[in-house]
Amino acid sequence: MKERSEKTFEILEVLFRKEKVRLVFASYQLEISRQIYTDGFYYPGKKLSSKEMATLRKEAGLYKAEGYLARLLSTHRMTIRGCHDKLSRFPLSQTDREKLLSPYIEAGILDDRQYAIDFIQDRTEKGYGRTRILAELKKRGIHTEEILEDKEISDLFSNVIDEKIMQAMEKKLSEKPLLMKKKKMVDSLSRRGFPLSIAKEAVEEFFRERNRDDKKEQMLLKQEAEKCYNLLMRKTADPRKKEEAFWRRLLTKGFRSEDIRSVIEERRYTFK
Repeated sequence: MKERSEKTFEILEVLFRKEKVRLVFASYQLEISRQIYTDGFYYPGKKLSSKEMATLRKEAGLYKAEGYLARLLSTHRMTIRGCHDKLSRFPLSQTDREKLLSPYIEAGILDDRQYAIDFIQDRTEKGYGRTRILAELKKRGIHTEEILEDKEISDLFSNVIDEKIMQAMEKKLSEKPLLMKKKKMVDSLSRRGFPLSIAKEAVEEFFRERNRDDKKEQMLLKQEAEKCYNLLMRKTADPRKKEEAFWRRLLTKGFRSEDIRSVIEERRYTFK
C-alpha cells in the first residue's frame, strides 16, 4: 500500500519592508522579523513540513504581539493585568505573554505600584474618593488589599473634598432649589467614592457658609408651581388627586412645604 506523503507548505515569495519580512504562501502570508528570517533560512521555493510551519506560525504570532505591545505601551499607561488582557487577542500561552512583558517590568515601564500612586493622585485631584478610586484600580488588575498595606499609598487618600469641585457642582445646579441641590450634590459625591456621611457633612458645610437666596428660591418655586398647576388643570382627575399631585411634584423638586403653601395662598390656586 502506498504511503501517504506528508503535507508541505511552499514559500512562493519573500518580501522585504524595513525591519519586517513577509513570507507569501499559496493561501496566506506571514510577517516575521529579519532575525527570524535569517535564523530559519527561508527563501522562495523552500518547503516546510507541518511541524516547521507550526513553529513558524508561533514565531510570527509572537512577533506580531511584540509589535502590538510596543505600540500600546508607547501611547498608554498600563497595568500588568491590563497588558495580559490586551494580549489575550493573540493565540499566546501564559508563559509567552509573561516572556513578552518581562523586559518592560524589569525596565520599570510596567510598574503596578507606581501606577497606583499616580492614579490615586490624579483621581484625588479630580475630586474622587477612596471607594471609587479603589474600585477603578481593582478593575485594572491592581490588588487593592496589598496596596493599602503600603503606608505611602494609603496616606494618599483624603476625605477632604476640594472647594472647586463643590463650586462646579453648585453652578450646574443653579436653577434647582436648595434642598434639591443638596441631595444631588450628596449623590454625586457618593458616586465619586466618598462615604455618605462625609458627603453629607461636606455639602452642609459648603452651604452653611453661603446665604440662602430666598428671592431666587421663590422665583423658581413660582415658575414650577405655575407650570405644574396649568398642567394639572387640563386633566379631568378629581380635585383631591390634583392637589395631591401638585404637592407631590413640588416636594420632590426640593421645595419646602411652607413655601408651597404660601404660593398656593398667594396665587389663590384651587383644584376644582
